[in-house]
Parts: sequence; structure tokens; C-alpha cells
Amino acid sequence: MINALVTGSQGFIAKNFIHQNLNNKVRFLLINKKSKINSIKNHLSKADLIFHFAGTNRSEKKYDFYKDNVIFTTLLVKNNINNAPIVYLSSVKFSENSVYGKTKKKAEKILTRFCKINKTPLYILRLPNVFGKWSKPNYNSVVSTFCFNILKNKKIENRFPNKKITLLYIDDLINFLNKILYKKFINKKKIVFSKFNSYSITLKNLETIIRSFKDLRTKYNFDILRSNLASKLYSTYISFCDKNDVVYDFTQKSDYRGKFVEFFKSKKLGQISFFSIYPGQIRGAHFHHSKTEKFLLIKGKVEMRFKNISNNKSFKIILSDKKNNIIETIPGYYHDIKNISKKEAIVLLWSNQLFNIKNPDTISINYEKI
Repeated sequence: MINALVTGSQGFIAKNFIHQNLNNKVRFLLINKKSKINSIKNHLSKADLIFHFAGTNRSEKKYDFYKDNVIFTTLLVKNNINNAPIVYLSSVKFSENSVYGKTKKKAEKILTRFCKINKTPLYILRLPNVFGKWSKPNYNSVVSTFCFNILKNKKIENRFPNKKITLLYIDDLINFLNKILYKKFINKKKIVFSKFNSYSITLKNLETIIRSFKDLRTKYNFDILRSNLASKLYSTYISFCDKNDVVYDFTQKSDYRGKFVEFFKSKKLGQISFFSIYPGQIRGAHFHHSKTEKFLLIKGKVEMRFKNISNNKSFKIILSDKKNNIIETIPGYYHDIKNISKKEAIVLLWSNQLFNIKNPDTISINYEKI
């Protein structure tokens, strides 16, 4: 078992790192701002590997940067009696002339000196903006700030829309850290990492993508998630939901036949909907030239009729929820679906094309007149 010491254990990155490695291979020794000096020394005496995540990156007091980034790092190496390898989360801003940049650079020097003298492996990760679940909005993450405030219908300030930033998703960072945790790297000296699976984007485009997530609940257009970055941003956006946000209304169309609800739309992947059929009622009664559909009967018993509009060949299929088969419609075939049970039937529907009112490719026709 690996004894992994984690500083800054209550922080956003540490929480994700710890909870993605809750297994029998790792025992975590946790240090946070409330930890007493004796507890810190005790944990360090048992550590096989140190993940130094602690530090201040935003404060109105300059001393906080010095205390957390420099003094605490000095304390850490002074009491690393096992000469345990150290993984330090630095920043791409380490070379900036800000108090944050200066203290991160100073911490790197302290660690480098210690590890060189003691021949201890050192991994320095100079990170860009990290985003993901459990990050803190209105603090130091523009992604979490945009996600939280847009979700909650609050105003956001985007004073430099054309500014480009580099983003690193939390799970991609954790995957990288795990390579070190599980000894995928062999290191006998200092290694600095500055290239990750990151994304470059302007603040304007970032805001546009996050605002588009609100449309998913009304327009159901999942094409906005076509990129890896958008998908990761959406996961972050949803992570700020509470019980008031996870449930929302949807548009439902109803008539004498039953109900119809659209759920998912994509130009590439098609459309997912569900509908109900009241006892004795028929839905469909049309054909498509190119469109094809898949039906999954969730509840009830139905009869589906098919007829080739070019040669009048026909067949029928009975579906029951006792055996959940999937049935596909064939281009050029009339089809309808009738509820032959005494209860409302529920059907899940996928279509390979979105419905286009200007070119619907859905032609109603009377079965008997084909």
C-alpha cells in the first residue's frame, strides 16, 4: 500500500484526486490549514510520496502568499525525514512579477534545493487554469464563475472577451497525477511538466459555450457538446446544480392519441423522443423516403403494420413489454402503431434525422389506399 501525503486536502484538486483513488492500493495522509504541527510531522514520517497541493493563489493580504507558498513549503521539506518523492502543483504564472508568481517560484526553488541535496525525485507541474467539479466560483476560476452565475441567472463580468486562456480539465489532471502515484514514471531527479491535455479558448467563446447550455433544456440540441472541451465544460456546469436546478419542465404535446415529448436532438446523431398511445388509438400512419426510426416499447402491447408503398407487400408485428424488442422502420414503407392493450402504451423513439418542418420527409397516407 502507498502512503500518499496530500497537502491542501480540502481544496478542489485534492478532493478530486482523493475521491478518484479510494481503493486498497492507497492510504491518504491528509494535511490542511487546520492541521497541527505535530500531526504534520507525524504524517510526513509515514509518507512514501508527497503531493504538495497547498498554497494561496488569491488573497488581499500579501503575507498569505508568503506564508502558504513559501513558509509552509519550507516546513514540509524540513520534516520530510524519509526523503519521500514530492509532486508539486506550481503554476504557469510562476515567472510573473506578481506576489503569487514570485512565491510559487520561490517554492519551486526550495523544493529543488532540497531534492537535489537529498537526491529525492521531484515532479513540478506548472498548471494552467484547472476547471471541473467542486471548484470554487467567484474566487479564482473563471470557468466555475461563469458556470455558476449563468446557471443561477446572475450577471457576469467579461471585461476582456478577446483574451485567450488555457484550460485543463480536472479529470485529465488526475489521470496525469495517477501516473506518478502508481509509478508510471521513473524519476531520479527533478522533472518539470508544462504540457498537458489542455485547451486554448477566448473568454468570449467560453462564455458563449456555457450560455448555450441553458438551451439544452428548451431546444434539446446536443450538438453544442460536439467537442471534448464543451462536454467537459457541461459536466462542470451541471456540477453546480442543486435540488432546485436538477428538475425542470419540458414541452409536451398531447391530443386524443396520447402524448409526445422531444428529449434529444443532434444533426449528426438524430433525435430521441418518447410518446404514449391511449388504448385503441393509432400513431404514425405515414412513410418516409429517407428517414428511419427505432421503436422501443417500454410499457403496454402494440401492433405495428408495415406496407411497401411501391409493391403493396405488407406485414404485421406484435410488440409487448414482456419482451423488450426494438423494431426499425424501413424507408419507403408505410407504418403505424396501435395500442391493443387496455392501458396507456409508452414508446421510446429514435430517428436518424431531425424533423424539418420545411422538408419533413413524413408523408401521411391511408393504409387502405396504398
